[in-house]
This record gives sequence, structure tokens and C-alpha cells, in this order.
Amino acid sequence: MITKPQGAPMVMCEQCANSQAAMLAPEAAAVVAGVSLRTIFRWVELGRVHFLEQKDGTLLICPDSLPGDSGARALLPPA
Repeated sequence: MITKPQGAPMVMCEQCANSQAAMLAPEAAAVVAGVSLRTIFRWVELGRVHFLEQKDGTLLICPDSLPGDSGARALLPPA
């Protein structure tokens, strides 16, 4: 199961109609999508996934915008 770091705030996707989709770190998004971290960054650059770059430079990815098997998202903890 993928978990967020202790004390990390839950950030929701502003572009996604599903307000229950907590954003993920790129590493976690890669696991959920079953792809490499490099692929996640490529998708961000191409605008294929919803993402948010925070003021501190942290990149967050919306799990609902990831292509592929939505069954992989069952690994995510409930919002």
C-alpha cells in the first residue's frame, strides 16, 4: 500500500472532477501506473497527466489522470 509521508498535507487535484483524488509524489505515481519515473516526468512535460508544482518545487501527480489499468489505483489508501 502506498502511503503519504507522516504529516504531509493531502493535496487534491484542481483539474480533476473527482475531488477525492489525492495527489501523489512522482515515485508513487510511477508505481501506481506501472511505469518508470522517467515516463511520469515525460507525461508531465507532454501534459498527459494532471500535475501541480508546489512553491517549494515539489511535483505532485493526480492518480485519476494516470493512463492504464484503474485497478492499480486500488493500491491507494482511501481519501
